[in-house]
Amino acid sequence: MPKPSLNDFLSKASFWPVQELCLTAWTEHAPFAFWIMDALRPSSVVELGTHNGYSFFAFCQAAKALGLDTQLYAVDTWQGDVHSGVYDNSVYESVQAVVARDYADRAHLVRATFNEARSQFPDGSVDLVHVDGRHFYDDVKEDVETYLSALSDRGVMILHDIVVHERDFGVHQYWEELQERYSTFGFTHCNGLGVVAVGPNVPPKVRALVGLQADGELAGLVRAAYARLGAAVPTPWAMEGPSVAAVQQRLTEVERELTAVREEARRATAELHFVRERLSAARVTLSRLGVVARVVDAIPSGFTQGAYGRVRDAAARVRRRVEPTSSPVQAIFDDAWYSRTYGITGDRKDLLLDYVKTGAFAGRSPSPLFDPEWYAASNPDLAGLNRLQQAEHFVTVGGLEGRSPHPFFDSTYYLSHNPDVSAAGINPLAHYQKTGDREGRRPNPYFDPAWYRKVHGLVGPAATAYLESPLPRPAPSEDFDLSTPEDAGHDDVDPLIVLLMKERRPA
Repeated sequence: MPKPSLNDFLSKASFWPVQELCLTAWTEHAPFAFWIMDALRPSSVVELGTHNGYSFFAFCQAAKALGLDTQLYAVDTWQGDVHSGVYDNSVYESVQAVVARDYADRAHLVRATFNEARSQFPDGSVDLVHVDGRHFYDDVKEDVETYLSALSDRGVMILHDIVVHERDFGVHQYWEELQERYSTFGFTHCNGLGVVAVGPNVPPKVRALVGLQADGELAGLVRAAYARLGAAVPTPWAMEGPSVAAVQQRLTEVERELTAVREEARRATAELHFVRERLSAARVTLSRLGVVARVVDAIPSGFTQGAYGRVRDAAARVRRRVEPTSSPVQAIFDDAWYSRTYGITGDRKDLLLDYVKTGAFAGRSPSPLFDPEWYAASNPDLAGLNRLQQAEHFVTVGGLEGRSPHPFFDSTYYLSHNPDVSAAGINPLAHYQKTGDREGRRPNPYFDPAWYRKVHGLVGPAATAYLESPLPRPAPSEDFDLSTPEDAGHDDVDPLIVLLMKERRPA
Protein backbone atom coordinates (compact mmCIF):
# COMPACT_ATOMS: atom_id res chain seq x y z
CA MET A 1 0.00 0.00 0.00
CA PRO A 2 1.52 3.37 -1.01
CA LYS A 3 2.43 5.78 1.74
CA PRO A 4 -0.31 8.45 2.16
CA SER A 5 0.38 12.00 1.09
CA LEU A 6 -1.33 15.37 1.42
CA ASN A 7 -3.14 14.79 -1.87
CA ASP A 8 -5.06 11.91 -0.27
CA PHE A 9 -6.76 14.39 2.05
CA LEU A 10 -7.62 17.05 -0.51
CA SER A 11 -10.07 16.91 -3.39
CA LYS A 12 -11.60 19.36 -5.83
CA ALA A 13 -14.40 19.81 -3.31
CA SER A 14 -11.91 21.21 -0.77
CA PHE A 15 -11.45 24.26 -2.99
CA TRP A 16 -15.09 25.08 -3.72
CA PRO A 17 -16.30 28.60 -2.89
CA VAL A 18 -18.87 28.75 -0.10
CA GLN A 19 -22.30 29.74 -1.37
CA GLU A 20 -24.06 30.71 1.87
CA LEU A 21 -22.00 33.05 4.06
CA CYS A 22 -22.96 34.39 7.48
CA LEU A 23 -21.40 35.33 10.82
CA THR A 24 -20.28 32.13 12.57
CA ALA A 25 -17.43 30.54 14.51
CA TRP A 26 -17.49 27.68 11.96
CA THR A 27 -16.43 29.74 8.90
CA GLU A 28 -13.03 28.16 8.27
CA HIS A 29 -14.23 24.53 8.40
CA ALA A 30 -16.32 24.67 5.21
CA PRO A 31 -13.48 23.33 2.98
CA PHE A 32 -13.15 20.27 5.22
CA ALA A 33 -16.94 19.83 5.30
CA PHE A 34 -16.86 19.65 1.50
CA TRP A 35 -14.03 17.11 1.59
CA ILE A 36 -15.59 14.78 4.14
CA MET A 37 -18.89 14.80 2.24
CA ASP A 38 -16.90 13.75 -0.84
CA ALA A 39 -14.89 11.11 1.06
CA LEU A 40 -17.81 9.70 3.07
CA ARG A 41 -20.68 10.20 0.57
CA PRO A 42 -23.26 9.76 3.33
CA SER A 43 -26.83 8.72 2.73
CA SER A 44 -27.93 10.78 5.74
CA VAL A 45 -26.50 13.63 7.82
CA VAL A 46 -27.77 14.85 11.20
CA GLU A 47 -26.56 18.15 12.65
CA LEU A 48 -27.12 18.82 16.36
CA GLY A 49 -27.10 22.59 16.75
CA THR A 50 -27.56 24.64 13.61
CA HIS A 51 -28.14 28.26 14.71
CA ASN A 52 -27.90 30.40 11.54
CA GLY A 53 -27.18 27.39 9.33
CA TYR A 54 -23.64 27.95 8.04
CA SER A 55 -22.28 24.43 8.64
CA PHE A 56 -25.58 22.81 7.64
CA PHE A 57 -25.64 24.70 4.34
CA ALA A 58 -22.03 23.64 3.69
CA PHE A 59 -23.10 19.98 3.98
CA CYS A 60 -26.16 20.67 1.80
CA GLN A 61 -24.08 22.46 -0.84
CA ALA A 62 -21.64 19.56 -1.02
CA ALA A 63 -24.37 16.92 -1.29
CA LYS A 64 -26.04 18.83 -4.11
CA ALA A 65 -22.81 19.55 -6.01
CA LEU A 66 -21.66 15.94 -5.71
CA GLY A 67 -24.99 14.65 -7.00
CA LEU A 68 -25.65 12.63 -3.84
CA ASP A 69 -29.07 11.46 -2.65
CA THR A 70 -28.17 12.52 0.87
CA GLN A 71 -30.96 13.55 3.24
CA LEU A 72 -29.82 16.17 5.75
CA TYR A 73 -31.48 16.99 9.07
CA ALA A 74 -30.82 20.10 11.17
CA VAL A 75 -31.89 19.67 14.79
CA ASP A 76 -32.23 22.82 16.88
CA THR A 77 -34.81 24.66 18.99
CA TRP A 78 -33.71 27.95 17.40
CA GLN A 79 -34.12 29.66 20.75
CA GLY A 80 -30.41 29.94 21.65
CA ASP A 81 -28.57 29.03 24.83
CA VAL A 82 -25.99 30.37 27.27
CA HIS A 83 -23.16 29.93 24.73
CA SER A 84 -24.78 31.04 21.47
CA GLY A 85 -27.00 33.67 23.12
CA VAL A 86 -30.77 33.91 23.05
CA TYR A 87 -32.36 35.03 19.78
CA ASP A 88 -35.79 35.50 18.25
CA ASN A 89 -37.66 33.56 15.57
CA SER A 90 -36.03 35.54 12.75
CA VAL A 91 -32.98 33.21 12.87
CA TYR A 92 -35.14 30.14 12.22
CA GLU A 93 -37.02 31.96 9.48
CA SER A 94 -33.77 32.90 7.71
CA VAL A 95 -32.55 29.28 7.77
CA GLN A 96 -35.96 28.06 6.58
CA ALA A 97 -35.88 30.53 3.67
CA VAL A 98 -32.53 29.21 2.39
CA VAL A 99 -33.71 25.59 2.68
CA ALA A 100 -36.90 26.37 0.75
CA ARG A 101 -34.97 28.23 -1.93
CA ASP A 102 -32.02 25.89 -2.52
CA TYR A 103 -32.41 22.54 -0.76
CA ALA A 104 -36.10 21.74 -0.38
CA ASP A 105 -35.59 18.24 -1.82
CA ARG A 106 -32.94 17.16 0.68
CA ALA A 107 -32.83 19.42 3.77
CA HIS A 108 -35.15 19.07 6.76
CA LEU A 109 -35.40 21.33 9.81
CA VAL A 110 -36.29 19.52 13.03
CA ARG A 111 -37.32 22.10 15.62
CA ALA A 112 -36.85 20.16 18.84
CA THR A 113 -34.31 19.35 21.54
CA PHE A 114 -31.69 16.77 20.62
CA ASN A 115 -33.27 14.18 22.93
CA GLU A 116 -36.75 14.81 21.54
CA ALA A 117 -35.51 14.36 17.97
CA ARG A 118 -33.54 11.15 18.62
CA SER A 119 -36.52 8.84 17.98
CA GLN A 120 -36.77 10.15 14.41
CA PHE A 121 -33.48 8.45 13.48
CA PRO A 122 -33.44 4.63 13.72
CA ASP A 123 -30.33 2.98 15.11
CA GLY A 124 -27.68 2.47 12.44
CA SER A 125 -29.34 4.85 9.96
CA VAL A 126 -27.06 7.92 9.98
CA ASP A 127 -23.65 8.15 8.30
CA LEU A 128 -22.54 11.56 9.61
CA VAL A 129 -23.45 13.36 12.86
CA HIS A 130 -22.20 16.90 13.53
CA VAL A 131 -22.35 17.91 17.22
CA ASP A 132 -22.35 21.65 17.90
CA GLY A 133 -24.89 22.26 20.65
CA ARG A 134 -24.41 23.69 24.13
CA HIS A 135 -20.76 23.22 25.06
CA PHE A 136 -20.69 22.28 28.75
CA TYR A 137 -18.98 18.94 29.38
CA ASP A 138 -22.14 17.14 30.52
CA ASP A 139 -24.11 18.48 27.55
CA VAL A 140 -21.67 17.45 24.83
CA LYS A 141 -21.18 14.05 26.44
CA GLU A 142 -24.94 13.47 26.53
CA ASP A 143 -25.32 14.62 22.90
CA VAL A 144 -22.61 12.27 21.67
CA GLU A 145 -23.68 9.27 23.74
CA THR A 146 -27.32 9.73 22.72
CA TYR A 147 -26.54 9.70 19.00
CA LEU A 148 -23.72 7.14 18.83
CA SER A 149 -26.22 4.33 18.32
CA ALA A 150 -27.82 6.24 15.44
CA LEU A 151 -24.61 5.95 13.43
CA SER A 152 -24.29 3.29 10.74
CA ASP A 153 -21.44 0.81 10.38
CA ARG A 154 -19.66 3.44 8.26
CA GLY A 155 -20.63 6.28 10.58
CA VAL A 156 -18.50 9.31 11.44
CA MET A 157 -19.08 11.97 14.10
CA ILE A 158 -17.55 15.45 14.11
CA LEU A 159 -17.44 17.90 17.03
CA HIS A 160 -16.79 21.64 16.97
CA ASP A 161 -14.90 23.73 19.59
CA ILE A 162 -12.49 21.00 20.73
CA VAL A 163 -9.73 23.51 21.59
CA VAL A 164 -11.81 26.16 23.39
CA HIS A 165 -10.95 26.49 27.10
CA GLU A 166 -13.06 29.52 28.05
CA ARG A 167 -16.64 30.13 29.28
CA ASP A 168 -16.66 26.66 30.90
CA PHE A 169 -16.58 24.92 27.50
CA GLY A 170 -16.14 21.20 28.14
CA VAL A 171 -15.82 19.86 24.60
CA HIS A 172 -12.02 19.66 24.92
CA GLN A 173 -12.36 17.48 28.01
CA TYR A 174 -14.78 15.04 26.38
CA TRP A 175 -12.68 15.08 23.20
CA GLU A 176 -9.78 13.63 25.21
CA GLU A 177 -12.04 10.79 26.35
CA LEU A 178 -13.18 10.08 22.80
CA GLN A 179 -9.54 9.89 21.67
CA GLU A 180 -9.03 6.99 24.05
CA ARG A 181 -12.03 5.07 22.66
CA TYR A 182 -11.91 5.73 18.92
CA SER A 183 -9.62 6.61 16.05
CA THR A 184 -9.72 10.39 15.76
CA PHE A 185 -8.22 13.40 14.03
CA GLY A 186 -8.36 16.97 15.33
CA PHE A 187 -8.03 20.34 13.64
CA THR A 188 -6.96 23.25 15.83
CA HIS A 189 -7.91 26.28 13.72
CA CYS A 190 -11.24 28.11 14.06
CA ASN A 191 -11.97 26.77 17.59
CA GLY A 192 -11.03 23.25 16.54
CA LEU A 193 -12.92 20.43 14.81
CA GLY A 194 -12.68 16.79 15.87
CA VAL A 195 -13.32 13.82 13.58
CA VAL A 196 -14.29 10.49 15.17
CA ALA A 197 -14.42 7.24 13.20
CA VAL A 198 -17.18 5.30 14.97
CA GLY A 199 -18.33 2.64 12.51
CA PRO A 200 -16.14 -0.40 11.72
CA ASN A 201 -16.54 0.17 7.97
CA VAL A 202 -15.62 3.84 7.68
CA PRO A 203 -14.56 4.62 4.07
CA PRO A 204 -10.81 4.28 3.37
CA LYS A 205 -10.11 8.02 2.97
CA VAL A 206 -11.61 8.83 6.35
CA ARG A 207 -9.93 5.80 7.90
CA ALA A 208 -6.59 7.07 6.57
CA LEU A 209 -7.23 10.52 8.05
CA VAL A 210 -7.93 9.26 11.58
CA GLY A 211 -5.00 6.89 11.23
CA LEU A 212 -2.46 9.70 10.93
CA GLN A 213 0.01 10.11 13.77
CA ALA A 214 -1.34 13.08 15.73
CA ASP A 215 1.97 14.94 15.81
CA GLY A 216 3.39 13.55 12.58
CA GLU A 217 4.59 15.64 9.67
CA LEU A 218 1.70 14.66 7.38
CA ALA A 219 -0.87 15.42 10.08
CA GLY A 220 0.67 18.87 10.43
CA LEU A 221 0.49 19.41 6.67
CA VAL A 222 -3.20 18.42 6.60
CA ARG A 223 -3.99 20.80 9.46
CA ALA A 224 -2.02 23.61 7.83
CA ALA A 225 -3.69 23.03 4.45
CA TYR A 226 -7.21 23.27 5.83
CA ALA A 227 -6.28 26.22 8.03
CA ARG A 228 -5.07 28.04 4.89
CA LEU A 229 -8.15 27.02 2.88
CA GLY A 230 -10.41 28.07 5.74
CA ALA A 231 -8.69 31.42 6.11
CA ALA A 232 -9.43 32.08 2.44
CA VAL A 233 -13.20 31.76 2.96
CA PRO A 234 -14.57 35.31 2.73
CA THR A 235 -16.50 36.63 5.69
CA PRO A 236 -19.55 38.84 5.17
CA TRP A 237 -17.79 42.01 6.26
CA ALA A 238 -14.72 41.27 4.09
CA MET A 239 -16.89 40.95 0.97
CA GLU A 240 -17.74 44.63 1.05
CA GLY A 241 -14.47 45.85 -0.46
CA PRO A 242 -14.97 49.63 -0.03
CA SER A 243 -15.47 49.25 3.72
CA VAL A 244 -12.31 47.26 4.44
CA ALA A 245 -10.10 50.34 4.83
CA ALA A 246 -12.62 51.92 7.16
CA VAL A 247 -12.77 48.76 9.24
CA GLN A 248 -8.97 48.60 9.48
CA GLN A 249 -8.82 52.22 10.57
CA ARG A 250 -11.47 51.63 13.22
CA LEU A 251 -9.60 48.55 14.45
CA THR A 252 -6.47 50.65 14.91
CA GLU A 253 -8.45 53.21 16.90
CA VAL A 254 -10.01 50.50 19.03
CA GLU A 255 -6.59 49.00 19.77
CA ARG A 256 -5.36 52.36 21.06
CA GLU A 257 -8.46 52.75 23.21
CA LEU A 258 -8.08 49.21 24.56
CA THR A 259 -4.46 49.84 25.49
CA ALA A 260 -5.47 52.82 27.60
CA VAL A 261 -8.36 50.89 29.16
CA ARG A 262 -6.15 47.89 29.97
CA GLU A 263 -3.64 50.08 31.79
CA GLU A 264 -6.32 51.80 33.82
CA ALA A 265 -8.02 48.47 34.49
CA ARG A 266 -4.70 47.00 35.65
CA ARG A 267 -4.32 49.72 38.26
CA ALA A 268 -7.93 49.32 39.34
CA THR A 269 -7.54 45.56 39.55
CA ALA A 270 -4.48 45.92 41.78
CA GLU A 271 -6.49 48.04 44.22
CA LEU A 272 -9.42 45.67 44.11
CA HIS A 273 -7.14 42.68 44.59
CA PHE A 274 -5.82 44.26 47.79
CA VAL A 275 -9.40 44.35 49.06
CA ARG A 276 -9.92 40.73 48.01
CA GLU A 277 -6.83 39.64 49.95
CA ARG A 278 -8.15 41.32 53.07
CA LEU A 279 -11.52 39.62 52.59
CA SER A 280 -9.85 36.24 52.13
CA ALA A 281 -7.76 36.74 55.24
CA ALA A 282 -10.94 37.38 57.19
CA ARG A 283 -12.49 34.24 55.61
CA VAL A 284 -15.43 36.19 54.22
CA THR A 285 -18.07 33.80 52.88
CA LEU A 286 -19.29 33.81 49.29
CA SER A 287 -22.66 35.09 50.44
CA ARG A 288 -21.02 38.17 51.94
CA LEU A 289 -19.03 38.63 48.75
CA GLY A 290 -22.40 38.63 47.00
CA VAL A 291 -23.37 41.60 49.15
CA VAL A 292 -20.16 43.37 48.10
CA ALA A 293 -21.02 42.59 44.48
CA ARG A 294 -24.46 44.14 44.82
CA VAL A 295 -22.92 47.25 46.38
CA VAL A 296 -20.55 47.61 43.43
CA ASP A 297 -23.47 47.14 41.03
CA ALA A 298 -25.32 49.89 42.84
CA ILE A 299 -22.90 52.54 41.56
CA PRO A 300 -25.13 55.08 39.74
CA SER A 301 -25.28 54.47 36.01
CA GLY A 302 -24.16 58.03 35.37
CA PHE A 303 -20.73 57.06 36.67
CA THR A 304 -20.27 54.18 34.23
CA GLN A 305 -18.52 56.48 31.75
CA GLY A 306 -14.78 57.02 31.86
CA ALA A 307 -12.62 55.83 34.74
CA TYR A 308 -15.44 54.92 37.12
CA GLY A 309 -17.06 52.75 34.47
CA ARG A 310 -13.83 50.92 33.83
CA VAL A 311 -13.23 50.43 37.56
CA ARG A 312 -16.73 48.99 37.83
CA ASP A 313 -16.04 46.65 34.91
CA ALA A 314 -12.76 45.60 36.50
CA ALA A 315 -14.63 44.92 39.75
CA ALA A 316 -17.04 42.67 37.88
CA ARG A 317 -14.13 40.69 36.46
CA VAL A 318 -12.61 40.31 39.92
CA ARG A 319 -15.97 39.09 41.29
CA ARG A 320 -16.17 36.47 38.57
CA ARG A 321 -12.70 35.30 39.49
CA VAL A 322 -13.73 34.69 43.12
CA GLU A 323 -14.90 31.33 41.77
CA PRO A 324 -11.48 29.62 41.35
CA THR A 325 -12.48 27.57 38.29
CA SER A 326 -12.86 30.83 36.37
CA SER A 327 -9.27 31.88 37.07
CA PRO A 328 -7.13 31.60 33.91
CA VAL A 329 -4.59 29.62 35.94
CA GLN A 330 -6.92 26.61 35.85
CA ALA A 331 -5.66 25.99 32.29
CA ILE A 332 -2.19 24.98 33.62
CA PHE A 333 -3.15 23.86 37.15
CA ASP A 334 -1.93 20.33 37.91
CA ASP A 335 -4.08 19.33 40.88
CA ALA A 336 -2.48 15.89 41.41
CA TRP A 337 1.02 17.36 41.46
CA TYR A 338 -0.08 20.30 43.65
CA SER A 339 -1.62 17.96 46.23
CA ARG A 340 1.39 15.64 46.22
CA THR A 341 3.97 18.44 46.40
CA TYR A 342 2.37 20.61 49.08
CA GLY A 343 0.55 17.93 51.10
CA ILE A 344 -2.88 19.48 50.57
CA THR A 345 -5.93 17.27 50.13
CA GLY A 346 -9.22 17.88 48.35
CA ASP A 347 -10.74 17.73 44.89
CA ARG A 348 -9.52 19.85 41.98
CA LYS A 349 -11.77 22.77 42.92
CA ASP A 350 -10.58 22.76 46.54
CA LEU A 351 -6.93 22.64 45.47
CA LEU A 352 -7.37 25.41 42.92
CA LEU A 353 -9.14 27.50 45.54
CA ASP A 354 -6.20 26.98 47.89
CA TYR A 355 -3.79 28.17 45.20
CA VAL A 356 -5.87 31.22 44.23
CA LYS A 357 -6.53 32.31 47.83
CA THR A 358 -3.24 31.54 49.57
CA GLY A 359 -0.90 29.27 47.62
CA ALA A 360 0.20 31.78 45.01
CA PHE A 361 1.02 34.34 47.70
CA ALA A 362 2.92 31.69 49.71
CA GLY A 363 5.20 30.97 46.75
CA ARG A 364 3.53 27.74 45.60
CA SER A 365 3.47 26.78 41.93
CA PRO A 366 0.32 25.77 40.02
CA SER A 367 2.33 23.32 37.91
CA PRO A 368 5.72 21.60 38.00
CA LEU A 369 6.49 23.56 34.82
CA PHE A 370 5.64 27.00 36.20
CA ASP A 371 8.30 28.49 38.47
CA PRO A 372 6.95 31.78 39.92
CA GLU A 373 10.40 33.03 40.90
CA TRP A 374 11.81 32.28 37.43
CA TYR A 375 8.87 33.98 35.71
CA ALA A 376 9.16 37.07 37.91
CA ALA A 377 12.93 37.31 37.41
CA SER A 378 12.60 36.78 33.65
CA ASN A 379 9.95 39.49 33.30
CA PRO A 380 10.87 42.60 35.31
CA ASP A 381 8.12 44.54 33.50
CA LEU A 382 5.62 42.55 35.60
CA ALA A 383 7.09 43.70 38.91
CA GLY A 384 3.90 45.60 39.72
CA LEU A 385 1.86 42.39 39.73
CA ASN A 386 1.62 39.90 42.58
CA ARG A 387 2.39 36.20 42.08
CA LEU A 388 -1.19 35.21 41.19
CA GLN A 389 -1.47 38.03 38.68
CA GLN A 390 1.87 37.03 37.16
CA ALA A 391 0.68 33.43 36.74
CA GLU A 392 -2.56 34.65 35.17
CA HIS A 393 -0.52 36.95 32.92
CA PHE A 394 1.45 33.97 31.66
CA VAL A 395 -1.70 31.97 30.87
CA THR A 396 -3.58 34.78 29.14
CA VAL A 397 -0.77 36.78 27.52
CA GLY A 398 2.80 35.83 28.36
CA GLY A 399 2.87 32.30 26.98
CA LEU A 400 1.71 33.36 23.52
CA GLU A 401 4.28 36.18 23.63
CA GLY A 402 6.98 33.54 23.98
CA ARG A 403 7.66 34.14 27.68
CA SER A 404 8.82 30.94 29.38
CA PRO A 405 7.33 29.74 32.69
CA HIS A 406 10.28 27.57 33.74
CA PRO A 407 13.88 26.97 32.59
CA PHE A 408 12.74 23.52 31.41
CA PHE A 409 9.88 24.81 29.22
CA ASP A 410 10.74 27.08 26.28
CA SER A 411 7.54 28.77 25.07
CA THR A 412 9.17 30.26 21.97
CA TYR A 413 10.58 26.89 20.96
CA TYR A 414 7.27 25.11 21.55
CA LEU A 415 5.23 27.60 19.52
CA SER A 416 7.71 27.71 16.64
CA HIS A 417 7.87 23.90 16.41
CA ASN A 418 4.11 23.45 16.81
CA PRO A 419 2.50 25.96 14.44
CA ASP A 420 -0.94 24.40 14.99
CA VAL A 421 -0.77 25.49 18.65
CA SER A 422 0.39 28.98 17.72
CA ALA A 423 -2.29 29.33 15.04
CA ALA A 424 -5.01 28.24 17.48
CA GLY A 425 -3.92 30.84 20.06
CA ILE A 426 -3.52 28.21 22.80
CA ASN A 427 -1.18 28.83 25.73
CA PRO A 428 1.85 26.60 24.97
CA LEU A 429 2.18 25.16 28.48
CA ALA A 430 -1.57 24.47 28.71
CA HIS A 431 -1.35 22.58 25.41
CA TYR A 432 1.77 20.68 26.46
CA GLN A 433 0.23 19.55 29.74
CA LYS A 434 -3.09 18.60 28.13
CA THR A 435 -1.86 16.73 25.07
CA GLY A 436 1.65 17.73 24.01
CA ASP A 437 3.57 15.59 26.49
CA ARG A 438 1.43 12.56 25.63
CA GLU A 439 1.87 13.23 21.90
CA GLY A 440 5.67 13.36 22.23
CA ARG A 441 6.07 17.09 21.53
CA ARG A 442 9.26 18.52 23.02
CA PRO A 443 9.10 21.28 25.67
CA ASN A 444 12.67 22.30 24.80
CA PRO A 445 15.19 21.16 22.17
CA TYR A 446 16.75 18.51 24.41
CA PHE A 447 13.91 16.65 26.16
CA ASP A 448 12.13 13.89 24.24
CA PRO A 449 9.04 12.86 26.27
CA ALA A 450 8.17 9.85 24.09
CA TRP A 451 11.71 8.42 24.34
CA TYR A 452 11.97 9.18 28.06
CA ARG A 453 8.61 7.54 28.79
CA LYS A 454 9.55 4.43 26.80
CA VAL A 455 13.00 4.03 28.35
CA HIS A 456 11.75 4.43 31.92
CA GLY A 457 8.44 2.57 31.52
CA LEU A 458 6.33 5.59 32.42
CA VAL A 459 2.59 6.01 31.92
CA GLY A 460 1.99 9.59 33.06
CA PRO A 461 3.58 12.93 32.12
CA ALA A 462 7.23 12.44 31.21
CA ALA A 463 8.30 16.01 32.04
CA THR A 464 6.92 15.79 35.58
CA ALA A 465 8.63 12.45 36.13
CA TYR A 466 11.94 13.88 34.91
CA LEU A 467 11.80 16.98 37.13
CA GLU A 468 10.81 14.89 40.16
CA SER A 469 13.58 12.33 39.65
CA PRO A 470 16.50 12.58 42.10
CA LEU A 471 19.84 14.06 41.12
CA PRO A 472 21.86 13.17 39.19
CA ARG A 473 19.07 12.87 36.63
CA PRO A 474 19.23 10.52 33.63
CA ALA A 475 19.57 11.66 30.03
CA PRO A 476 16.55 13.62 28.78
CA SER A 477 16.80 12.25 25.24
CA GLU A 478 18.65 9.62 23.26
CA ASP A 479 21.05 12.11 21.70
CA PHE A 480 21.78 14.25 24.78
CA ASP A 481 25.41 14.24 25.92
CA LEU A 482 25.46 14.35 29.73
CA SER A 483 29.09 15.48 29.68
CA THR A 484 28.47 18.61 27.61
CA PRO A 485 27.72 21.22 30.33
CA GLU A 486 30.76 22.18 32.36
CA ASP A 487 28.92 21.44 35.62
CA ALA A 488 27.78 17.99 34.48
CA GLY A 489 30.19 16.10 36.69
CA HIS A 490 28.46 17.16 39.92
CA ASP A 491 25.83 14.84 41.37
CA ASP A 492 23.78 17.78 42.65
CA VAL A 493 23.43 19.40 39.22
CA ASP A 494 21.04 18.65 36.37
CA PRO A 495 23.06 19.03 33.13
CA LEU A 496 19.91 19.79 31.14
CA ILE A 497 18.80 22.62 33.41
CA VAL A 498 22.37 23.98 33.47
CA LEU A 499 22.43 24.05 29.68
CA LEU A 500 18.98 25.62 29.39
CA MET A 501 19.75 28.25 32.00
CA LYS A 502 22.90 29.26 30.16
CA GLU A 503 21.09 29.46 26.85
CA ARG A 504 18.16 31.40 28.23
CA ARG A 505 19.04 33.44 31.29
CA PRO A 506 16.42 35.73 32.89
CA ALA A 507 16.78 39.36 31.94
